[in-house]
Amino acid sequence: MSISFGSGDIKPNRLKAFHRKLSQPLPVGLSGELRAIKVIPVDQAAKPDLNSDQPPLTLRPEQSADEALLLHLYATTRQEELDLTNWDAATRAAFVAMQFKAMRQGYASMFPHGQFSMVLLGNLAVGRMVVNRAEHEIRLVDMVLTPDVLCRGIGSRLVHTLQAEARQAGKPLRLHVLKGSRATRFYERHGFHFTGDAGLYHEMTWSPTDSTTQSKTSA
Repeated sequence: MSISFGSGDIKPNRLKAFHRKLSQPLPVGLSGELRAIKVIPVDQAAKPDLNSDQPPLTLRPEQSADEALLLHLYATTRQEELDLTNWDAATRAAFVAMQFKAMRQGYASMFPHGQFSMVLLGNLAVGRMVVNRAEHEIRLVDMVLTPDVLCRGIGSRLVHTLQAEARQAGKPLRLHVLKGSRATRFYERHGFHFTGDAGLYHEMTWSPTDSTTQSKTSA
């Protein structure tokens, strides 16, 4: 059964921007070939002001059992856009599922050698991170955390760990961020600079030759 996602219920003053955002693929990815299951520790020293009883922060490759959580995480990234509509819950869910499937397929092909990881706080999966390592760069393709663990320094620790890797490898760390997104300020606080324009997205880059920028707030 096909579902039509009409534009009549979207608030007129945001209709054009809404259509542009929904019609352009997101520069992020969710799926890739899984290798042997391995839990990778995240640099604990990157965020020294965390409570000493904070559970360990680790990464492990995605598994098929993570599908529901990945869909939920993806849905949180589209919530603000969907709030511009008067769609009912079933229509929203169908739209998110359709977009989620397309994104998984598209970016699995774009980053066949990417590291597609679940973020674990102790034994609890609290997010996902996608990293692609190429000859001339390290790219943070995607990073999403569940809302209940935001502002606990987890995002900062993940970014600091990638920056340490990029510094050791002598490569820039790059990403795309949606224009106007609150994530832009987060990455600016971590030393990223605007280096390109990709339509609805800014390219941002952190270079190991830049002076180290310490984050001012937790994420």
